[in-house]
Amino acid sequence: MEDCAIGDDEFDIAAVKNAFRICNQERLLLGSYLRSSVSKPLPFYPEPDIKKSHWDHVREEMRWLAGDYIRERKWRQKTARKFAFDLNKGRMENGQNTEQQGKVSQNDIAGRISREVLSYWKKIHKVIEWRRRNLAEIVHRRELDKQLGNSYFFEKIIYFIFLVSFM
Repeated sequence: MEDCAIGDDEFDIAAVKNAFRICNQERLLLGSYLRSSVSKPLPFYPEPDIKKSHWDHVREEMRWLAGDYIRERKWRQKTARKFAFDLNKGRMENGQNTEQQGKVSQNDIAGRISREVLSYWKKIHKVIEWRRRNLAEIVHRRELDKQLGNSYFFEKIIYFIFLVSFM
């Protein structure tokens, strides 16, 4: 293979077969080494006993507290479902139908909607009243400006007379 140039058409077949044989042997040896190292169990070394520190006790207590919290939450949900079921059962025994409850709820919804519409129109009336007052104030200011314009002429005359009298 050393004699061959890159562009030559003739290859040394024996050298190529030898290279493939060497690669296969390397692969087999490497594979058996890796399999043997993985397949062997590691020796068992027991962990040494360590005295619990303060934080270990805190961790245990927090673990217990989290479990207690979850148990209490589940208990509360279960009792709430039970009370709701008993209450619903009692209402059904007293003769209150769900249709009547539906009508009441529809009346409540209709009342809420009507209150919202009424408050909307009250706001609109406030805006209209503010606009009316604003326009009336603008007209009043214009009238005052006209009067002030006439009095401004008289103010100049009085000021001039005042200046002349002191000279």
